Amino acid sequence: MTTKGLISFDISILIIRYGKSAVLRELSDQLGLSESDLEMKLHIIHQKKHVEKKKKAAEFSLENQLTSDPEKDKALRKLKARFDNRTFLPELRDIKRLLDRRGISSRTLKSRATSQKILFSALAKEDIKSLTRLLEEPTSNGSFSSLGIISEEILKNKKS
Repeated sequence: MTTKGLISFDISILIIRYGKSAVLRELSDQLGLSESDLEMKLHIIHQKKHVEKKKKAAEFSLENQLTSDPEKDKALRKLKARFDNRTFLPELRDIKRLLDRRGISSRTLKSRATSQKILFSALAKEDIKSLTRLLEEPTSNGSFSSLGIISEEILKNKKS
């Protein structure tokens, strides 16, 4: 376990044992702050982390990936729209699979939102035929999960 994890664990135990207000009171005494100052600082830290996470996901702009080919740009925009409404690559594992097939490492991807930059920069390098093939693939309407599709296939095989 990392140092951060151990500290988090210790703080959780203190809060469970003594309660949040007692822990904050003692921490504010140790730091020489009033309880309200400490709570305000903790709130600011929490807000910054929350805003940074949202900012990272929102940083992606398709405009940075567009080319000088209007037909290709139109296909990329359609794919982006389908990506946003989850009819194109609805799950992170779908994105990873597509990137792996194209020889692009996907091990570090943690979410669909943060994978957009890598995904669309890879798609921007594709030719128009590849993008058209992706657009022609049936859209995922969310009615079946991967497990549902697998179970349907098993049931079909049992009936045969």
